[in-house]
Amino acid sequence: MSRHLLSMVLVVTALAVSPAVAVAAEQPTLSNPNGLGLSVSTLAGSGITYRRWLDNGVGFQVAGVPFMGLKDDGSLGGFYNIGAQVMYAPLRFDSVAFYGLLGAGVGNNLYAGRSDAGIAPGVGMDWSLSPNFALVAALGYTVSMTQTLSPRRTTYGLSPGFTVGGLVCF
Repeated sequence: MSRHLLSMVLVVTALAVSPAVAVAAEQPTLSNPNGLGLSVSTLAGSGITYRRWLDNGVGFQVAGVPFMGLKDDGSLGGFYNIGAQVMYAPLRFDSVAFYGLLGAGVGNNLYAGRSDAGIAPGVGMDWSLSPNFALVAALGYTVSMTQTLSPRRTTYGLSPGFTVGGLVCF
């Protein structure tokens, strides 16, 4: 855990001093600010992802996946995971953007009788492999609440989180 905390402190420190660096660096306007793809995230929702960057370095992302099916006993079951995040990228280059993020997500697993909600600050990076494809990665910490139905119980937690994904940019 201390290794994750040290990494977060170093990256957040770099982002905190980056406005002075960013003013001196040329901030390219993204030629393809929209992205549609897939992500796996404990920070801000997993599934089909839409991301939008604005020219001022602010971006947002929404992601989610629903699934409905039948349980072994024939009753309806399923799960969903929906999340969103807001990002600010003070450092942008031609093929890489570094950003801070604040994400939130909710999920429900009807098979296990469990629901989750969380909020997560973190840092991330977009890496454009071409004008039309980007890889995304982020690290952070998730403050979460989990409720189980049987037995009825609520637990709270703090845990390291991650995001990985790929986007087709347009």
